Amino acid sequence: MNKLKVYIASPYTLGWMPDNVRLQLEAKNILMDYGFVPFAPLVNHFEEIYKHRNEHDYLEWDIEWLKVCDILLRIRSSKDGVEIPSKGADIEVQVAIENNIKVIDFKDLNELTDWAVKNSPNNNKKNLKSIGIIVDKSKATKTYNSNVTAFPQGSRLNKTLS
Repeated sequence: MNKLKVYIASPYTLGWMPDNVRLQLEAKNILMDYGFVPFAPLVNHFEEIYKHRNEHDYLEWDIEWLKVCDILLRIRSSKDGVEIPSKGADIEVQVAIENNIKVIDFKDLNELTDWAVKNSPNNNKKNLKSIGIIVDKSKATKTYNSNVTAFPQGSRLNKTLS
């Protein structure tokens, strides 16, 4: 069985960029720990050190990667209890729905971890359809959560990147 390719969508330009990047890196590591193959587009934050590209170029590139993923995980972020919006992540969610890619929305990394544990390819042999990854576009929905804690207490990245 192929491992699930997971696209991570979350805020970048609004809020504090380093925190937004750390959120995706933490999500990426959680998913890797449980046997998924995550794509974290905010890793491109570090590309800017070497070569500047405009937002359109990155979004176009990210969308192409999204189209080969099995699932999109939308992770919410907040500052002082107020959700940080993300136009780019909202576009990515819409593209996922249009391409029959399942979208799951998480209010924080704890919810993501719970999902990863339950659906880990390391823990079971369920196929994509049986865990709801192959979906009918007409049944695709998205839900939005708020009050996100961007980095749980004790987060590896809080310790290593602070």
